[in-house]
Amino acid sequence: MPNTPIGEMLKIWETQRIEFHPKIVEQIPIAEEDVIKISALSEIYNLSKEEVIENLISSTLREVEQKMAYIPGTNVIRTEEGYPVYEDTGKTPGYLEVIARLRMESEN
Repeated sequence: MPNTPIGEMLKIWETQRIEFHPKIVEQIPIAEEDVIKISALSEIYNLSKEEVIENLISSTLREVEQKMAYIPGTNVIRTEEGYPVYEDTGKTPGYLEVIARLRMESEN
């Protein structure tokens, strides 16, 4: 299995070492074909459908974060090993700012 969040999730499923995190219940529509696939994963890995969905969402989000493009800007923000590191003008900095804001709002 490749060393990706999804690959890691499948390894965890194989060993039945599921991590548990605080939960919030959300209702979302899911395509009928995807429900069938979730049910199949649930059956072959002996997990609840909720565990499968939770793990799929979490692993997919980690993979999306890893694949968000770094787009170098014109401003040097630091030097590493003698080479300039430019600010990221892609979506990642804004994404991280929104996450921080939403976390702060959820604590209040």
